[in-house]
Amino acid sequence: MTSKLKLFILYFLFSAIAGLSCFVFGNHMYIDSDEANYALAVQDMAQGNFFLKKWIFSPDNFWVIDLMGMHVLTTLLGSTPVIPHVMAALWWGGVTFLCLILCNMSCKEPSWKRCLPVIVFIALMPLYDHGPENFITYIPYHVGTVFYGLCIFVAIQALLDGRNNILPLLMVFLCATLISTSDFFGVVTAIIPAFAALIFNMKSDRVRRSVSQITVALLCGFIMSKILHGLVARNGGFHALDIHPRFVAFDALPTRIIYTIQSVLDFFGVDFFGKRLGSSLICMLRAIPFVGMVYGVFLLVRKVTPSTFNRYDYLSQAFFIGFCIDFLAAFLSDFYLEKEDIIRYFLPSFLYFVLFFARTCRITPAMFYVPILVTLVIYPFAWRNMSRQKADPFHVGHQLNASPLIHVLNDNNLHRGYAGYWEGSLVTYQSGGKIVSRAIYDEHASDRQKKCNLYPYQWLSRLDWYAKQNIADEKYLFFITHNSVPNDNKEMLRRRDVFNTFGTPVKSLSVGDNTNIDIYEESTVEACSSLFITYLFDRDDPPRAIGQR
Repeated sequence: MTSKLKLFILYFLFSAIAGLSCFVFGNHMYIDSDEANYALAVQDMAQGNFFLKKWIFSPDNFWVIDLMGMHVLTTLLGSTPVIPHVMAALWWGGVTFLCLILCNMSCKEPSWKRCLPVIVFIALMPLYDHGPENFITYIPYHVGTVFYGLCIFVAIQALLDGRNNILPLLMVFLCATLISTSDFFGVVTAIIPAFAALIFNMKSDRVRRSVSQITVALLCGFIMSKILHGLVARNGGFHALDIHPRFVAFDALPTRIIYTIQSVLDFFGVDFFGKRLGSSLICMLRAIPFVGMVYGVFLLVRKVTPSTFNRYDYLSQAFFIGFCIDFLAAFLSDFYLEKEDIIRYFLPSFLYFVLFFARTCRITPAMFYVPILVTLVIYPFAWRNMSRQKADPFHVGHQLNASPLIHVLNDNNLHRGYAGYWEGSLVTYQSGGKIVSRAIYDEHASDRQKKCNLYPYQWLSRLDWYAKQNIADEKYLFFITHNSVPNDNKEMLRRRDVFNTFGTPVKSLSVGDNTNIDIYEESTVEACSSLFITYLFDRDDPPRAIGQR
């Protein structure tokens, strides 16, 4: 058996382990309303609405990445709740496979030793049962975008190695098209670093010969994305909201630094501050690979200087540039995210750092045996101690258990109603469409003189969900409300706002300490005109964004 074949078997084995772990842990997690909305969109695609007419998406629409991927899986496997988890597992297995390839690609002597950092920090992922890293098990959270970004690095290096020009160029073009069409995040974290590293290497004859071809392929991919956007618009397809990121305020930087450190500790599962000693033992075990990562950062800070940077090969430079760009963008940009939810934007930095370390540092296998052993010990305990499902892994109230709500609604023969964003489509999806719940919000701060300040929550939604005729055959409609809402969060529906609009409900049902189901007659709800969309989608009158997350 040749050394290349042995390496390929190693790549395949640990990629399969990574994907399987992602699938198993993902099935223990509640999905959130974002994921439910995208799953509903995929169901719509399966019914023939390929361009997703009347749909409103966030600026990163994920149309030809996650949605198309789940559409293909639905075609093959049928409409089943595991589709999002299968998609997430395939993405993470693919990311692992590409990282294992990239840690050895173009090196004079490929070695299994370079795979060890990737195995420890990416393939085995010892922290899956900890909150912030669980975004890997969700769709869509940019992991598919990262996969296609890594494909671009593989294709460009293949070109620089003098291999067949047609296939690598087609791969660059295809991946640039998919990323530019679906997720601008990938342009910043993959395409820009890949091209910047080419510019740094222009003195090399090998790079200079290929840079014009690669530039044309990237530009053609960008142009093709605009053609696809035009095709969507021509066919009355989905509308993606505009993105308006902003820099973090200067006086908020100290808080941001502490917040970022806390997020990184949480990412590695070593944030045991304020916890009891007994419940912190697993966190302390996870500190072993974390300390290794910190030591690696220390080594690279000492090692990378302007003079030494020019001696690195193309891929190593690209990974270092990508690490810096993504880290600064995630740190300095304000995407209206809460708490550790932001950690998803540091994922490319994490991957690039591991790859840069694997390619440029001398790997001592003994340093990685203990983290691998610790990880394998953690896995069974993580599976054994994990409840059937866990709510709210990000600690921001996104992932909810909708089963109690669905149970109460079924018992009271309620089929249609409204809720805040985090409960809205989640109830619809988890009930299999037997209960239809639409997301709304109250604009109580803008105009207190209106009789009704309730509006459709047009973030991830379909416009005709809010047509008045949808409720015509219902005698009673429900509203899922909360007694208290932290920080006037528009993504949760306050009970007092619904009471101020409709008065005392016909009936109220308590579901937990802070959640209620308030029931009103259809004629009462119909009087609130702002709750309904009475126009078809009009490009000259696009919906407004409720907020950016």
